[in-house]
Amino acid sequence: MNKKLYFTNPEFRYDEINVTVRLGDKWAGMGLYGEGLCPGEFVELVETGTEASYGTAVWAGCLLATVGELAIAEDLLKLEHDESCQSFEGLVAELCQVYELDVLDTDDLVTVCFFIPTGYTPGETENKAA
Repeated sequence: MNKKLYFTNPEFRYDEINVTVRLGDKWAGMGLYGEGLCPGEFVELVETGTEASYGTAVWAGCLLATVGELAIAEDLLKLEHDESCQSFEGLVAELCQVYELDVLDTDDLVTVCFFIPTGYTPGETENKAA
């Protein structure tokens, strides 16, 4: 497995659909540096800065949206892995902090990534979700 999904706040609901929102289209498999995963593939969940692994997740898919469209996607934001991002205001604040931006435009493109953390790391027998 060579795909890694980085998180500043690696808190997950194991064995359930989680969402993370990323600026741009990289995780949709588009653009010059597209990561392009297919549903059912595994991705490693990694903490930004420490490289600590939080096991694997099954990639469930993604969708492209604008920042403005997320303002009305309350049910979708409830699936956000990071509780502080489960409101539109919290999500925008976190995106600005992570991407070191002063402001996001409502027309900025984001990728909503759907994944199911398994709690397992390849080569380990202990389940982190237990």
